[in-house]
Amino acid sequence: MEIVYYVACSLDGYIADRQGSVDWLNAIDDGEEDYGYEEFNQTLDGIVMGSRTYEFVLDHGEWVYPDHPSWVFTRRELPLAHPTVTLTKEDPTDLVASLASRGLSRIWLVGGGALAASFASERLITEFRIAVVPVLLGGGTRLLEGEFSAIGLELLGEKKYPNGMVHLDYRSIPRGD
Repeated sequence: MEIVYYVACSLDGYIADRQGSVDWLNAIDDGEEDYGYEEFNQTLDGIVMGSRTYEFVLDHGEWVYPDHPSWVFTRRELPLAHPTVTLTKEDPTDLVASLASRGLSRIWLVGGGALAASFASERLITEFRIAVVPVLLGGGTRLLEGEFSAIGLELLGEKKYPNGMVHLDYRSIPRGD
């Protein structure tokens, strides 16, 4: 099972500003470049996200992931955006095992930072695909919001864009390697 944390962050490591907004990403959105998103999207079997990320997506229009089953980690009752959405209270390790037993093999961890840290603490993230945007936010939601033990990473590739964004792809090095 591959869990890919694919996310954009500021140079100082934030995925949202102090108000929880990602409007700062508009600076790199020229409407033409998709930064490899469509190709990446074609490789997925499913999506997982935290409740705040889910609510953010809901606040910005129609459900943007109708082609993939999605699991939202929450302890609250939330509206279902689409028939492909499942709300879950499961532990990340248990959900990943359940998804693997269903034959799913590649899952996108959309966000947010707290959920990503909980996946990292269980060493469930196999790949980090980080788009580093040339902006300093000075505060907000960190790329990984929480504590976890060190995780070794191997650089798989990088790509620079004319607007200054750098896309970095890393594979998690399994323990003992």
